[in-house]
Amino acid sequence: TPAASLTVATILYQENFDLPTSPDQSVTLVGWRNDVQGATTRIFTGNGGLTFPNMAIYSWDNNATNEAFYATTATADGSISNHQAFPAINLATVANLNLAVDVGSQWQPTLTHCYFAVQLNWSTWYVSTTELTQPVSTTFITDSLTFDPSASAWNQLTLSGSGPANAIYPVLPGTPAPANLTGYITGAGVVVVHDGNSTLNIDNFTVLGALPPTPLPVINSPPFSRTNYTGETATFSVSATSNG
Repeated sequence: TPAASLTVATILYQENFDLPTSPDQSVTLVGWRNDVQGATTRIFTGNGGLTFPNMAIYSWDNNATNEAFYATTATADGSISNHQAFPAINLATVANLNLAVDVGSQWQPTLTHCYFAVQLNWSTWYVSTTELTQPVSTTFITDSLTFDPSASAWNQLTLSGSGPANAIYPVLPGTPAPANLTGYITGAGVVVVHDGNSTLNIDNFTVLGALPPTPLPVINSPPFSRTNYTGETATFSVSATSNG
């Protein structure tokens, strides 16, 4: 196969929620957000078999409710040490897009349901119509979803105004996506549905994809003209990238 037609698999985004500080930290410390009213501390350790410093998002509610945990290009911007910025994923160029996450539960896992969610073009949120595998214990299991842009694979999330500021507050099941998903994925995460008093732990959120190689370098910062006096040194610089 000609090299120009090959794709290179890569980790586009990954978050393991490890915070080497102290237990019970806020998801905002890794550039994530949640819509849990009255409680921003949603990365836990010492719960359900988690031992510090190994950590994970902890979703719990003693009532039937929905919760969302997510990162966007604006929140996970790479300014936080040791954590990856969330990229704007161009659906026109990225192939074999895959979402993966580890889930576990220590209380009533049969009452917990979990779905992947994505933000499209810095605006609308969509939730997958495919439910993740329900965990059966505190042992984490890995579940993944091959991204399907078809409208039938997604519901447009209905958002409630009763959630915290700057948070998506999902009302499920939402409405069917009006069209296939196109453009850029600018955020991703999970929506957790509690049927009652139940818990869910979430770890190792990963977005994988294949990028087409560029056979020639692409100049992304060209040299600029300089005006100098005679005898002075003129310096020019240029930067270019290629993933081929």
